Amino acid sequence: MVKDSQGRHVLGLSDADFRIYENGHQQVIRNFEAITETAAGSPVANDRALSRAAGNGYHGALGAVILFFDQVNTPVSEQAEVRRLLARSYRERQTLAIPTCVVLYTGSELRLLAQPTYDPAMVAAAIV
Repeated sequence: MVKDSQGRHVLGLSDADFRIYENGHQQVIRNFEAITETAAGSPVANDRALSRAAGNGYHGALGAVILFFDQVNTPVSEQAEVRRLLARSYRERQTLAIPTCVVLYTGSELRLLAQPTYDPAMVAAAIV
């Protein structure tokens, strides 16, 4: 979730707006999910992103989505809101195009909160 300096959600971003590096090497962004805004003004994840990925032949080409929650480097004030919005997004889905798992980094360990699954309810339960 991207916010501006006033704390407002930044909408309309695409994968071209981001660069991911691992050990100093740029990585390919294989899956990107845009955030749109509802009529009430609250951001929600766009389910069409995964449908498009599956329709473009990416289904099966992507191994899995890993939702990685970092309790050390994410401001505490933002953790609950990010989890709430993401869990709501998964509760609204009927199915997932690719398996998704949930991982939590506590600073001293990695915890697998949900095994890879196609069940969005299981993912939502692990997020909150």
